[in-house]
Amino acid sequence: MVLKIGIEIYIIIAALVIAFIILMFIVPTIKFNKAKTKLSNYKNFKIYKNKNYDFSVENEELKLYIRVVDIPKNSMITINSKDTWCLSWGGSSKDYGRAYPNKKYLDELKSFLKQDISSDKKYYKVVLINECTEKIVRYLNESELAVVNFDDTVYGYKIMELTKIEEHMQLLGMK
Repeated sequence: MVLKIGIEIYIIIAALVIAFIILMFIVPTIKFNKAKTKLSNYKNFKIYKNKNYDFSVENEELKLYIRVVDIPKNSMITINSKDTWCLSWGGSSKDYGRAYPNKKYLDELKSFLKQDISSDKKYYKVVLINECTEKIVRYLNESELAVVNFDDTVYGYKIMELTKIEEHMQLLGMK
């Protein structure tokens, strides 16, 4: 018995492949370029290839090593330890107190967070979140969580949102 596949199936498959390519490759590139454009307005902006960080920005007193992370809007980041971050996302953002149905560890950050950087001036490692997140929490001990604000320093690094990058940079004295 031979199955006849209509042209509609091929159109649906082609549309799914195109949607996958757009979501996995084009959208993250656009978001990365948006971060690059916003950061290029700062003094001594540099782009890095083959490093654990994407950009650096510096002034006379401070240098920022920046790693861009793309996350969904309806998400929560949990900082489990100095180099282990967990991203939870999904569900309706109107349902407060909900459990996030999807979860993954941000292993792509591990090498950046573990890296020792030698610098002749004060520096921060900065994790730049490419979208806004609903909340960021960190474990204080095995059972206590604390909400992380964007002006906090966690394990020697800063966390910034791209949508509020000007505010974050101004707090650090970068102009």
